Amino acid sequence: MITRPKVTQALIAKQAGVSGSAVSLALSGNPNNSLAPDTYARILAIADELGYTRRFVPAAQPGATTQNIGYIVEGNTEPLRHNVFLRYRHAGVLRFVEEHGFHLLMSFGSGQHAIPDCVTQGKVDGLILDMACSPEWVTALQQHVPVVMLNNPLATVAVDSVMTDNHAGINTAVTLFAELGHRHIAFFGLESEKAHFQERLEAYKSRLRALELPVREELIALFLPQQYGSVTEQYEYCLQTLTHWRSLANPPTAVMAVNDQFGFSVLRAARTLQIRVPDELSVIGFDNLEFAEDSEPPLASIAQPYEAMGALACELLLQRIGGSTKPPMRVRLGVDLIARPSLGPAPY
Repeated sequence: MITRPKVTQALIAKQAGVSGSAVSLALSGNPNNSLAPDTYARILAIADELGYTRRFVPAAQPGATTQNIGYIVEGNTEPLRHNVFLRYRHAGVLRFVEEHGFHLLMSFGSGQHAIPDCVTQGKVDGLILDMACSPEWVTALQQHVPVVMLNNPLATVAVDSVMTDNHAGINTAVTLFAELGHRHIAFFGLESEKAHFQERLEAYKSRLRALELPVREELIALFLPQQYGSVTEQYEYCLQTLTHWRSLANPPTAVMAVNDQFGFSVLRAARTLQIRVPDELSVIGFDNLEFAEDSEPPLASIAQPYEAMGALACELLLQRIGGSTKPPMRVRLGVDLIARPSLGPAPY
């Protein structure tokens, strides 16, 4: 007897030659999903051909379950194309959902005001929110379905959340800099209200104080995009920053970058200014993107467990759907520092 493979969204994505997130969007039941019409039609055709069943139970059926999980992100399809972190988290969510017999419906939201159609129409049993949200909006959603926050915790709302331990990651990096003899450690980041960026800056300052090293405001550079926040705009800001730092009486010998993208900009600007890395300047990023080891020189970085974050958020949500009444869990997953040639001892 020939056993046919289980029809999953991952299988549909492979057959259609698209990402898993595109399939989740197409199967959400919302034709206004920002996918190209031909892509949308191709995904639905392949899903039908493979025999994939989309299950939508009317909200009017008391106690009915849909076996659908809603996964809401901010914006439109652009974040899915360019945000590798979001794609990794989505992959973890999708794998866990399908392993447990559920379906994933992906949609977009603003993080405030209106209740999504997937909730009002009774299409989902619970929601994973992978974006910044207002406390009022999350509280309103919880009146309808269980909710788990992914990568964006809310301190003022009793809700489950999963996030990287940003403080531990930065503490490890700054401590290693200090052990290598660095005393003037800079921070290159982004001016943002997002929790993970703010936590990394706070951790940098608090760790320097704990190590009795100076917290020098002139060594904290926070990029505020003036146009689109492009790589070019970021690089030009970094050039200006490194030029300024070199003019100081005690220039930094190490830079903690808020993420790998900013770390790459530091490496590129250093090459332009003929600053030798790591002989004159050490750099550590955050995220451990897959091409960090291919940069010049390879970028030391703090690795996040993206897929594990998505899977755990799903596990917590399925527990709530199953009737768990335990207190809300605010989980922080551990990180690892990956040492690479951008990291070295202080030059003096």
